[in-house]
Amino acid sequence: MINRDIANEWFLDEESCHRVIMHRTREQVVSVRTAHQHVKVVDTYNLGRVLILDNKIQSAETDEYIYHECLVHPAMMRHGSPTTVLVLGGGEGATLREVLKYRQVAQVTMVDIDEELVRLCDHYLEAWHRGAFKDPRVTLVFDDAAEFVTRHKDTYDVIIMDINDPVSGGPAAALYTKELFDVLKGLMHRGSVLATQAVEVFFDESDRHSVLHRTLSMSFGSVESYCEYVPSFGCMWGFLLCSDGPRASSMSEENIERAIGRLVSGALRFYDGEAHRRIFSLPKMVREMLARQTTISTAAAPMHVYG
Repeated sequence: MINRDIANEWFLDEESCHRVIMHRTREQVVSVRTAHQHVKVVDTYNLGRVLILDNKIQSAETDEYIYHECLVHPAMMRHGSPTTVLVLGGGEGATLREVLKYRQVAQVTMVDIDEELVRLCDHYLEAWHRGAFKDPRVTLVFDDAAEFVTRHKDTYDVIIMDINDPVSGGPAAALYTKELFDVLKGLMHRGSVLATQAVEVFFDESDRHSVLHRTLSMSFGSVESYCEYVPSFGCMWGFLLCSDGPRASSMSEENIERAIGRLVSGALRFYDGEAHRRIFSLPKMVREMLARQTTISTAAAPMHVYG
């Protein structure tokens, strides 16, 4: 029996009951059970430092920028001049890091349910957040995201959901439902944009990404899927961008490059005009899967992934 908690042993990332990815650990940095989840930070040989939540890889030092740049920049580009941003989740601080690269951003509210997780990330994952938690434009709120958005009536230019996967029986499942998406739409004005991480893209009828796409299509006039391979996840990872305006996928490489020069301070490692065009260019089978999906996620029957 492999002991997952011993340094220099193997960590098993269970993708499903049929697939496990193994990573050899160099050293365990910290292992803590907070009020909401089990948090581990380990140093590995192939992925650098890794954040693990409830025994699932959340992000890895070697490639977290791929995920976080994909999550943040298409929405910020689609808006064009964002000043107010709401981040739901995002405990590592890397989503904040990317948002704060925009010169026009004046206020970012980050809502995370797990204060202890954020404090651990602030201490152990400096390479992720790079001081973003201490930026004067940031307001940190430790609260349940569903309760926060239900109570507050402020509107935002961009809303970004960087919340854990909706695992069966976990608190995140209730956040990926039509009811919650309708609440979020109430916090958006005519030009606002919503972006969310949207789980693994499976390419078959078991796909949950297409369920989220269909669900959001019940609330928004424009819902666009895009995806990118994230090595530490071992799969194509899905994202969704929602608005009631023009489609982000119609933006040209040239316009993206000009907007980056105008809006962004600090280097981007993954995202540029060519990457933007590519991540929105979906394979045929994915387009077909999205078109035929009829299931939606509701409070009464929430979608969940393998847990």
